[in-house]
Amino acid sequence: MDPTKLIIAKKLTDLLRQEIGPEGCMFDMRSIPRQDDPSVIQHRVFRGRTDFGDSDPVPCISILEAPLDPRSQTEVASAGYNREMQINEWLFFIQGWIEDDKENPTDPAYRLAGAIEWQLGKVYATNSRGNATYPDIYMFGRLVSAIRVGQSVVRPPDDLSSYAYCYLPVVLTLAGDVSKPFQAPE
Repeated sequence: MDPTKLIIAKKLTDLLRQEIGPEGCMFDMRSIPRQDDPSVIQHRVFRGRTDFGDSDPVPCISILEAPLDPRSQTEVASAGYNREMQINEWLFFIQGWIEDDKENPTDPAYRLAGAIEWQLGKVYATNSRGNATYPDIYMFGRLVSAIRVGQSVVRPPDDLSSYAYCYLPVVLTLAGDVSKPFQAPE
């Protein structure tokens, strides 16, 4: 049994382990068989991974939980008689690596950042009537009450990476009964 936060993290991973981005700027982030051993599946999207090497396929994405900021907002709100709900914001950094363009090294990273933003937009997309455009992923099964995607940052290859890269801060607002971290809020 997984706690709600891990369920959400897995749903976020699944959301990004697809072809992402609009037509004309699409990236295939699906898992692929490893070239040297096709029986081994090689992922392109990871949770909690910070180390990558030359054997990892690019483009690739890592979803990292941000270190807890002591200034972060945590509230307790009344949810009914003798029941308290914890409402908090959960900060992620979604980082992506991609082969750079020799003339304009960050151009591919801008495209990858845009494709990630586009895919994240599906989580909260609604139609003109206010209904979920993608009901299967809407607000990660309503485990999330809000999502904010911050300004993306792109960088050329540098001392930290031999590939161009991007990262996006993503804040999910969660609501759940503090006494039941393994159950979704009602």
